Amino acid sequence: GGSVAHADPAAELPAVLALCEGTVEAASAGGRRTIPAAEFFAGPLESSLRPGELATAAFFPAPPVRSGTAFAEVARRHGDYAMAGAAALVTLDEDQRVSSAKVAYLSVAATPLVLDLTGPLDHRPPVTCDWTAAAAYARDHLDTDEDIHASAGYRRHLAGVLTERTLRAAAQEAQ
Repeated sequence: GGSVAHADPAAELPAVLALCEGTVEAASAGGRRTIPAAEFFAGPLESSLRPGELATAAFFPAPPVRSGTAFAEVARRHGDYAMAGAAALVTLDEDQRVSSAKVAYLSVAATPLVLDLTGPLDHRPPVTCDWTAAAAYARDHLDTDEDIHASAGYRRHLAGVLTERTLRAAAQEAQ
């Protein structure tokens, strides 16, 4: 739970929690509450934990049946924090068509970002999906940060490359 509570936008677990639509359990002397991942990450290294609260658990729901996942990141050196990373979750329906495709990004913004890319994939079988168009859609809809490690444009480019790569791999796993 420490990685999640730390709320580092460059860390892997917060992005995966956001992708899975997980939750964080918080406890204090006043009681307990459950915080959805979409509401938990407030900014870089900032969570929605209140003063006196402690994150006691993180819950990562299991993906739906016929789902596949993939993860990729780019760092300057092995072991460094990523300049950009992507975690994909693709779910197929009973006819083996993409019924859901989401990608969570790390190291591109102040909090983990999740994009729903189901629309650009047009409910097609993975073999006929336009993964490049989905990646272009992602690039067009990402508001990336810039810092001393990478420009916003370079991060957007990396996110597009990683989007295509992880969506393809997740769909293959789902099959």
